[in-house]
Amino acid sequence: MSRFGLAAVFLYAALPKLLDWPGFSEAVARYRMLPEFTVPAFSLALASMELVLGFLLLTGIYVRLSAWLTIILNILFIIAMGQAMFRGIDTSCGCFATSSNPLGIIDIARDFGFIAMAGIVLWIGNRPSNESGDWRKANETA
Repeated sequence: MSRFGLAAVFLYAALPKLLDWPGFSEAVARYRMLPEFTVPAFSLALASMELVLGFLLLTGIYVRLSAWLTIILNILFIIAMGQAMFRGIDTSCGCFATSSNPLGIIDIARDFGFIAMAGIVLWIGNRPSNESGDWRKANETA
């Protein structure tokens, strides 16, 4: 379930960013972390990565890699939001197209939640399996 939840989140976040790439580039620029000339390319790459991760998680392709990349990406999001809050930059998260609320601790907490969901995806992927699908029985016979 966590895998599909993460897939939905990343697809929901990526599509509006790609459809309004200039607007998303402005949101990225407001964080004041990148040289101005790199922001459009970075914004396109970031939104594209979110789309690809969402697709991979949805389809079950490269799930472990996708989960790890999701964790890394959310850590980077937390760092970006944290530095913006620390520096007093007045901006919205830019995470979702409909998000116009000021950046806050809720945004950071949400990303920690996404990290936890990706951790669950990794943990479930490491469970032993058997024909019946009950991993506890696989442990009892080992």
